[in-house]
Amino acid sequence: MDVWRHDLLQKLVPAPPSLTSLSGASPPGHASTMHLAETALEIALGHARSEITYVLELGRAHGLPFAGHVHGDDVWLVLGDGRAMVRFTYDRRHFAIAVRAPGQDERKVAWDDKSSALTCGGLLFDDEQMKTVVRSSIDAAVVAWKATPVRDRTRWDGKPASSSRPNLPDSKES
Repeated sequence: MDVWRHDLLQKLVPAPPSLTSLSGASPPGHASTMHLAETALEIALGHARSEITYVLELGRAHGLPFAGHVHGDDVWLVLGDGRAMVRFTYDRRHFAIAVRAPGQDERKVAWDDKSSALTCGGLLFDDEQMKTVVRSSIDAAVVAWKATPVRDRTRWDGKPASSSRPNLPDSKES
């Protein structure tokens, strides 16, 4: 976690009772392991939310048959009829994010107490690596979607792709 995020955490989230003194004050400059894990995983899931939001907006602007969800602990993107799906599921109880993408084995990004850092596949894992995982997962969904015949590239709800375009007034009508 970078310095700004660490400082923000200290300002906004009190340390749990086990780390507070009898006066109730948190030890200065000390974030609990739980706080660090939650924050690191929220940041990691935030990368997924950001990139999926970008793809959804790109799809909306170009009338592509995309759907998705970026709120809460289940973040997902569907391209076309649903065969090309990317999903990031945050398991708060076990401090882990499951990553699912077409043609790839499920991966887990998890908090490791010993190293006080995120890991994936037993290796230390940082923000840049999470961005790479998110983008490569989206790339895998795009490849899967593009591999479907054009006639099968309908929206997940069966509507034609053109119906997802916004109905904007003609500039002459304003």
